[in-house]
Amino acid sequence: RGLTERESQVCTYAALGETNKLISYRLGISQSTVSSTLRSAMRKLGVQNRAQLVERLRAFRAIA
Repeated sequence: RGLTERESQVCTYAALGETNKLISYRLGISQSTVSSTLRSAMRKLGVQNRAQLVERLRAFRAIA
């Protein structure tokens, strides 16, 4: 399964090094929604932490 549009948005900001608080402010969603969205995206991408998520996203974007 691919990422939803919201998961992609949240992951993009996370990959830029932004905090959950700042991501929630930018997207107008709660911090808990940011956390759960990141967890969902990490599960889909098969990674266990934020650093691995960033690496995986960079690899995908290098291919695309």
